[in-house]
Amino acid sequence: MIIKYEKFLITIITIIFILGFFSFFDKILTAGIIFCIFLSATTLLFLFKKNIRDKEINTFFVVVFLIHILVVIFMYYYNFQPFSNYSGDYIEYNQNAKEIYNRLQVGDFSVEGLKNTSHYYAVVIGYIYTFTVPNILLGQLFNAWLSALVSLLVYFIVIEIGGSKKGAFLTGTITLLYPSLLFFGSLLLKDVLIVFLSLLAVLLIIKLIKNFNYKLFALFYLISGLALHFRFYIGFAILFTFIICWLLFGSLNFRKRFVYILIIIFLFGFLPPLFSLDDTSYWGVKLFKTYFNQKTISYYRESAYAPRDIEPTNTAIIP
Repeated sequence: MIIKYEKFLITIITIIFILGFFSFFDKILTAGIIFCIFLSATTLLFLFKKNIRDKEINTFFVVVFLIHILVVIFMYYYNFQPFSNYSGDYIEYNQNAKEIYNRLQVGDFSVEGLKNTSHYYAVVIGYIYTFTVPNILLGQLFNAWLSALVSLLVYFIVIEIGGSKKGAFLTGTITLLYPSLLFFGSLLLKDVLIVFLSLLAVLLIIKLIKNFNYKLFALFYLISGLALHFRFYIGFAILFTFIICWLLFGSLNFRKRFVYILIIIFLFGFLPPLFSLDDTSYWGVKLFKTYFNQKTISYYRESAYAPRDIEPTNTAIIP
């Protein structure tokens, strides 16, 4: 017991000296390292509390997170932006996050007046800036953590559907090396957050179909609402996926499944008004009317992703 305590103490002292060394050269990087240690410790503690004490899983998460951290650091210090021409949503998110940081410094919790925002991703990053330092690197490292969690979720999904550990590790590794996730997940963009929420929802759907649990459903309800908030059509895809899979594959007898789904569909209708900033109608009726019309569809097909000289009018912009 004493030997284990001494090893732990030596490890802590070593980390402190390393952080002190880095702080002389780059305080932002030091803050980022501390932030990453905190996120790693929180994740490993959560796994421990959930009785997931497999050393291979813990090692897999740490290695994946470390790879994403190194990619973020490389992109940050070398300004690696080969596809965006040094412009994009991440710049606006960073500006809004700094605005939130500045407001919080004077006790202003308002989110009104932020530039072109239809969701609170920048607000989340702003709070991270408040507890760390107001620099885009911290937001990117937060996304690196989400990317590592994505690989972990893929692992658990494979296990949940009956796959082997070897197959789960392989699938998780493929997810890690998926180029677009590795690149865009290292930028200050909300895409990796949406991927994380979607995969967490898929895992919860599988668990609910196998064994319905009210606490688990409450968590799924929250995750679905957050997905609707950050990208509404992904949220609706999650809801419809659950409805269909529940009716076809639910573990309860069909009569109970049918009664349950009627209640669940009723409850799902309140998610858009609860979580969406653009629509307060039941089941998002206004959103469907806004996006599923000839003008909007023509705009996205002919102008938004293939710009032409014609300027569309009265169209909606998908967040």
